[in-house]
Amino acid sequence: MTLRRFADLLLIILVFIVAGPLLGVFIAAGLSSLGLTVAGWRGFVRDLMPFLMLYGWVMGLAIGAAPAALAGAIVAGYGWWRGRVPLAVGMLAGLMSAVIFGAMLRRGAASPEQANDGAALIALVWLAANVGAAIACTRLTRRWQSKT
Repeated sequence: MTLRRFADLLLIILVFIVAGPLLGVFIAAGLSSLGLTVAGWRGFVRDLMPFLMLYGWVMGLAIGAAPAALAGAIVAGYGWWRGRVPLAVGMLAGLMSAVIFGAMLRRGAASPEQANDGAALIALVWLAANVGAAIACTRLTRRWQSKT
């Protein structure tokens, strides 16, 4: 592997780490605002939105950097192996990282008996933010994915 190719792979992962969590915050804020229309989630979303607007970018980077790095490594590896990465592979990379890191985050959360109605919304938003950001970052890194 040439030095240039190695730099391209690292650049793909770096784009995922930097842009992925920020894109995920925008997706999470948009989906959370849709939760205002669901009767059982109105109070939860009303409380969540100010938090997302004030601290979302910091929390997005803190919580989302590791899943983004994993998704970026999957996309970079696929790009090294096969060339241009289809968006479906980016979607699967985001899904895999969301499930793996979501399970790790869930391990420290409350037991299912203590979970409230907002737990389903949080899981849905987490999954959508990871997958949506991974698809967007896969598209953003097309330039560095070619197998040369």
